[in-house]
Amino acid sequence: MPDYKNHQRFVFLLIGLVVFIAVLIYQYNLGNITLITLGSITGIALIYAILPDCDSRASKIRQIIYILLWTSMLLISIMLITINYNPTSPYSFTILQKISELRLLIAQFIISLVGIGILFLKHRGIMHTNLAGLLLSVPLAFVNLLYFPVGFVAYSSHLLLDNITKK
Repeated sequence: MPDYKNHQRFVFLLIGLVVFIAVLIYQYNLGNITLITLGSITGIALIYAILPDCDSRASKIRQIIYILLWTSMLLISIMLITINYNPTSPYSFTILQKISELRLLIAQFIISLVGIGILFLKHRGIMHTNLAGLLLSVPLAFVNLLYFPVGFVAYSSHLLLDNITKK
C-alpha cells in the first residue's frame, strides 16, 4: 500500500507527462506561467494527490484538513466578535454588518458540516471515486482554468496508484 509520499512522487511523474504532452501537441508556451502559478500548481498537485485518503483516520491529509478547519473556525469566530463588539468598526450597526455576519455564519456552518462529514467517510468509499475527484476539482477552475486538470490528474493519480498496488 503506497504512503502519501509515494502518491506525491507519482503525481509529479504524471503532471510532468501531461505538461510534456501539452507542449508537444498544443505547442503550449510554458513561458507564460508565472512563479505564483507554478507554486499553486505544485501545491494543488501535492494536496490532491493525497486527498482521497481523507477518509482514513491515520492519514496525513486528514490531519491537515482538521487543522485548516479548526483554524478557519477560530478566525471566523474572531471576525464575528470583532464585527459585533467593535464600536469603531465601519460596519457597526449597518446592513453591511448583518450581511457580513450572515456570510461568516454560513461559512462556519459549512466548515462544520465538512468536518463532521469526514468523520463518517468509509475508507476506500466515495472519496476513492473519479466522481469525487471531479467534484472536488471543479472549484479550482473558478480560480484558474489551469488548476482544474492539475487537481483532477493529481486526484486520479492516487486512485490509479491504489489500483496498481492493490493487494
